[in-house]
Amino acid sequence: MKNYDVRDLDAILEYSNSMYYPMNFKGAISKKDTFFLGEWISKKEFKQNTKTALMGGDLMQHKFGAFSFGKPKINYLSDYGEICVVPVHSQSVMYEREISTTYDSIYVRNLQTDKWKQYVYLGIEKKEDMDLLFPGLLSKVRLSQVLNNNMDYFDFNIYVANEMMNQKRTFVPKEEVLAELKKRLKPQYEMLKLNGYK
Repeated sequence: MKNYDVRDLDAILEYSNSMYYPMNFKGAISKKDTFFLGEWISKKEFKQNTKTALMGGDLMQHKFGAFSFGKPKINYLSDYGEICVVPVHSQSVMYEREISTTYDSIYVRNLQTDKWKQYVYLGIEKKEDMDLLFPGLLSKVRLSQVLNNNMDYFDFNIYVANEMMNQKRTFVPKEEVLAELKKRLKPQYEMLKLNGYK
């Protein structure tokens, strides 16, 4: 498998086009052809979000280490390809702190091209979106949310923002920034609750 430099925007976009299952998803509505962080967005928005993360240093500060894969939770053939759900554990370093991450990775093999693509389940996805992307999957298996050092999507985003502000000079009080972030992430918090993770 080709190695991709997560510090390079073009490399990230190339990887996403090649391996990210929801990219250019044919079942998407209107021009929102990519499913990212629980929302349908356009490829243009995806590129801008990735560029913003690079400029902000989020990806630069995240250094990936070892990955290990558990026994597949489920593996079956469907109308849209072969489906395989695999528990994954990874080690990384962010802002000089070790991060232990666990999540379920959903792999889809196109039966015509024999090419695999991937989607990492976060726990913040709406059921109707998952049913569009992976028809019938949720009725077959209970997916595990992503956890970073046992923190869910909401708590880890707050943690990362706090660490980032501890290392950078900011002119806005940290408490105000975190309060605004919690407000902005409230929909994801509610989805974690609705999906049974809070």
